[in-house]
Amino acid sequence: MLLTLLQFFATKFLVLALHLEAGSFPKPLSAREEIEAFAALRAGDRSAREKIIRHNLRLVAHVAKKYYAQPGDQEDLISIGTIGLMKAVDTFDTTRKARFATYASRCIENELRMHFRRERRNGVVVSLQETLEAGKERQRRRSVQFHRNNSDFSGKIHR
Repeated sequence: MLLTLLQFFATKFLVLALHLEAGSFPKPLSAREEIEAFAALRAGDRSAREKIIRHNLRLVAHVAKKYYAQPGDQEDLISIGTIGLMKAVDTFDTTRKARFATYASRCIENELRMHFRRERRNGVVVSLQETLEAGKERQRRRSVQFHRNNSDFSGKIHR
């Protein structure tokens, strides 16, 4: 829990720093730079981890934009996606022939989906497929059905 909280605040700070620094995300690393950064990370260089995360934030924003429901959700989803990126950096296997971006995009999507599942389990309804009008129509039908059922029931009590 504490680790997640620290990662959350670190993510917020990192995103803010990047926006203030350049106004946009840094360019992705080339394949050679990526290999060198992971080699340095495996050798124990913590700044290499930050470099990999910083240069892949554009990927987080790209993946997170598929899940925007409202304009205010953008920053939260990028923060949650960045946690997925951090997990990807920590678990990426450099001996495989896959590029890091391919692996990281799956980790980012998984983290976003876990967030939506947690919200749904806690009672917050999230539907990216359904329009607002469909929700209003379903609510109207439930209301009509509720009134029908209750009017039949109340009529039986008063007789």
